[in-house]
Order: sequence, then structure tokens, then C-alpha cells
Amino acid sequence: MPGIRTLEELERVLGTQHDTLTRELVRAFAQLKRDIGENALRAALLRGPTAVAALVKATLVRPALSRSLTLLQRVVEQSARISVASVTTESLTTIHQNVVAAAEANAGRLVTQLTASSRAGLRQAVIDATKRGLSPDQLARELRPMVGLTKMQARSVALYREYLIKNNVTGTTLKDRVAAFAAKKIRQRASAIAETELTDHANLGTLTGWRTAAKAKMLSSRARKMWMADSRACPICRSLDGQKRRLNELFSSSRIRRSVQHPPIHTRCRCALGLSVH
Repeated sequence: MPGIRTLEELERVLGTQHDTLTRELVRAFAQLKRDIGENALRAALLRGPTAVAALVKATLVRPALSRSLTLLQRVVEQSARISVASVTTESLTTIHQNVVAAAEANAGRLVTQLTASSRAGLRQAVIDATKRGLSPDQLARELRPMVGLTKMQARSVALYREYLIKNNVTGTTLKDRVAAFAAKKIRQRASAIAETELTDHANLGTLTGWRTAAKAKMLSSRARKMWMADSRACPICRSLDGQKRRLNELFSSSRIRRSVQHPPIHTRCRCALGLSVH
């Protein structure tokens, strides 16, 4: 099948399929068009699959659709080599199973400054959220009771309290403002943890699927994983952007202390893995 290069071609291909997976893809595609705009999607398709992948990653698409959007990205990227009809409901299930397995093995490993009981609760919350397909915002709300302030955040709260006192804020007003400030910091921490954890597991689950496919000779020996950063990426992520590695090799840069297999490289990292077979 020729590569998909226009919006109409992609819509026509999706429209010829009628299984459960494709219905989910169609819903995700419609949401993507609404979120980023038809003109932006048309332009990305003309530039090629890497542009589409970057656009999907750079936009604030509802995270609950992430699995569908990841699969949609792969349909575009691999359209020159496979038929959409060959992507089955089982493949979607396998992707989800890989992501869940990644969560079960690694949930909480990136989080510091937690008590043992808080870490256990966080791990279970992350695993359950992954199984249920929750968005980072939904997971963050569940994590708030489990995470306290970091040392730096606690210091920030103390400084804020001192500032209020110097400005003659006292009594109940002082107490309420400090409590509200501390709650904001906890919300920020929970949000950062949720985003980073789900990104970690999604990328590891994706990479696991590619490795499994390569072992089964379902993926070309020329296949390479590729680091993809968006336009808002930090200097660290930009230094990795576009790097291609064999599926078991590490990404490296002079800007990072350790080499890594996949994103994230830091808290709230928005980077993703792409697949190149050329």
C-alpha cells in the first residue's frame, strides 16, 4: 500500500475497516483533528511521519487517548510496508499488556523522597491507573494524598510563611494561605510524578513490543528506535532529538550523566520513541 500522505487518504483507509480497533482509531483521529486543527494535520502529513509523530507529541491531546494515538502514529509511519487491515485487536491488547507490565516492574522507581508506605501506595496507584487507562491528571488526583512535600518544597512553604508574617498577615488568614500554598505544591508534585511515570511506562512498553516483534522476525533487522523531542523541549532533550539506535542500544549525549534506553530523561519529559525501518 502506498504511503499515506494526505488527510483524505488516511480517512479513506480508516473508513474501509470495521473492526473494534479501527473504530477506536477513528475516534482518536477525530479527536486529534479537533485538538490540533485540520490544517496543521494536513501540513504534518505532507512533511512525513516524523512530523506527524512530533505534532501528536507536542499538542495537548487528551492523555486518555494515548494508546490509540500511538497506534495511529504507527499506521502512518508504516503505511508503506503494511496494510491497516493487518493491525488487529490483539495487537492493541499486546501494546496495553506491555505498558502494564512495564508499570508493574518499574512503578515508582524514578520517585525520590517518599516513605516506604507512601511508595507502596504510589506504586499500586500507578499500576492501577495504567491498567484503567487513566490520564496523568486523573492519576495525579489519586496521588495527592500519598505524596508529601519535597525538602525543597517544604523550604519554599517556610519562606512563604515568613514573607506573609513580614507583611503583617496573621491568625487564620496566615494559616489558610500557607495551607493553600502547600496544597498547591503537593498538586504540582503529584502532577509531575503522574506525567513522568506514565511516560516512562508507555515508552518502555512500546520498546518491549518492538523487541518482541524483532525476535519473532516480524520487524526488519534495519529497525531503529529514534528519540523524538518536540519544539518546546529543553536543551537536554534537544541534544537527543533524532538520535537512532538499535533496539537494545542506549541513547547518549554529552548533556546527560547516564545513557538511557528510552524517555523520560527528566521529570515531566515529553519525549517519545519513534521507529525507523529505513
